[in-house]
Amino acid sequence: MTGFWKKLRATPPAWDILCRMQRPLVAFSVMLCFGSVAQAQTCTEQCQVAFDACAELAAAGCEALSQEAQDEADKALGGSPMGRLASKTVGNAAKTMCDEAAAACDVSRSECAAMCSAEGGGTEASKGGTSSAGAEPVPTSSAPEPTDSGSSTSADAPAGPDSSLAARARAEFETIRKLVEMPVVQAKPLFASWLEKYSEASEFDETIGAVAPIPEIAAVEAALAALVGRNAASPPAAVAPRSGAASERWTGPTTGYEMVRLSKGTSMLGCTEGQICGAVPRAVGEVERSNDLWVGVYELTKAQHAVLSDTAPSRYRDCPENCAMDNLSFLDVARLANAMSRMDELPECYTFRGRNVIWADPTCSGYRLPTDAEWEAFARANTHDVLPTVDPENYAWSYDNSDGQPHPVGELSPNALGIYDLGGNMWEWVWDWWSVETESIPSEGWVDPLGPSVGLYRTLRGGSFMSPTKEVNIGLKRAFNPNTRFDEVGVRYVRTIEP
Repeated sequence: MTGFWKKLRATPPAWDILCRMQRPLVAFSVMLCFGSVAQAQTCTEQCQVAFDACAELAAAGCEALSQEAQDEADKALGGSPMGRLASKTVGNAAKTMCDEAAAACDVSRSECAAMCSAEGGGTEASKGGTSSAGAEPVPTSSAPEPTDSGSSTSADAPAGPDSSLAARARAEFETIRKLVEMPVVQAKPLFASWLEKYSEASEFDETIGAVAPIPEIAAVEAALAALVGRNAASPPAAVAPRSGAASERWTGPTTGYEMVRLSKGTSMLGCTEGQICGAVPRAVGEVERSNDLWVGVYELTKAQHAVLSDTAPSRYRDCPENCAMDNLSFLDVARLANAMSRMDELPECYTFRGRNVIWADPTCSGYRLPTDAEWEAFARANTHDVLPTVDPENYAWSYDNSDGQPHPVGELSPNALGIYDLGGNMWEWVWDWWSVETESIPSEGWVDPLGPSVGLYRTLRGGSFMSPTKEVNIGLKRAFNPNTRFDEVGVRYVRTIEP
């Protein structure tokens, strides 16, 4: 098999096409589509028209280039079984690059919308032409005009609506539209934040001939009103939190992601007595954590994911929007972490080189994955297990009580820190590479361990809705391909608290 890969890599035409196709395609698409706006009335509409053209161009170009790459592989290696496999491999790689090219169009659309907001009065463009930085907006044709030039002056005229505020409100509304249409309790802080910023946004309403609030305000107010009295943070009385649930919390101002504080200190790490720990149990010892940590109260939900990305759709379409999000690869969750950081104006913790995820600054205060040691610390919450010895079905969705499907977050009881669904529901990604050998305790003890520096697989923790109840415990971990999506895998984020 090694010889096959050497021969495939030594086939310059096919691999050259793959290596060259992504960057020119993205650059050309963005230049053509976003450099020349279509005939649309508003700046944001122009962004959408340009995005549609960019996506169409990317799809068409990728299809042609993918076929060309496969044809080159066929020519180089012939119609042999090895040649057919090479053609398929090259085609799959080309498709991956095409998906990334299409994603670049979406990024450019977001940047375009941001420019619209920054330009303020430039949000209205002349119909039938394009707008520029120096162009003045065209007044609405139905706006009332003075009938007597001597009756008033511009100094006496009342101030008109702030078009830039309305444009910014609409641009940000699009990021929460799906949550407004299907409101869940986790979105309450997000709705309140939007209303606080844009409650004064208005425009000239032709139907009534006067300035009126933009209709999005009423939509968000209605969504927020629908959530009054609903609070996922309060579990049913039958499954009340264990003693000492933490009260210090932080909520993302835009994402609405709820987090609870885990104080720095020393905690137990490893496969303690009575736990089922898998094929590679970890030595038992203490680990020192140097920083306080914000920990996600819930696993990422489908509704939150929908605001961040339209890729990797859930496999469980019938599960409501506040179900834990599934079908996420390691690369997916790293990119989502950066997207959440951007929304809440926090530093982005990850950079990417192809499919490699790089975490250069362990003290980064943006959203990120917990390390294996951090996950175990907040899951233990000063205990030895994630499940009590009595009534475990009240604390974890597992094979015995889940009916073979994920469930909305926060329905069962939390652990002592007030964190839900640590056992079962979804396997949760952690940062660490998987080690095939039992990790020995350093002579100086564990201090903020990051796990192995390299590996083939990443680590999952906590079990899923399909895990046997007896296995859903602190010690359970699993190796998993970081590039694979699976319908039992989700994520919970953390943030380092700056000293």
